[in-house]
Amino acid sequence: IASHTATFNADLSILIPDAPGYTGNWSQNAAKTTLFFEYFDETANKVMEFNGFAINGSNCFDGLTNFFPASTYVSPYRVCLP
Repeated sequence: IASHTATFNADLSILIPDAPGYTGNWSQNAAKTTLFFEYFDETANKVMEFNGFAINGSNCFDGLTNFFPASTYVSPYRVCLP
């Protein structure tokens, strides 16, 4: 089990303090029941993509994370927003 902190900015960008050089972007549907985000490495290559669905009445989302390039490895993640 691993975790890290990321800041989801109002401009839909993501700051990852423990991984300088990595960037990301995020989005949600209007009802805030889904969360999508992706991370890119220092050379702008996509390294992961998360698609999650809200857990009843919370600010947490459960979903699957796909890793790139073209990996068959998929990992379940829970992402909680403040």
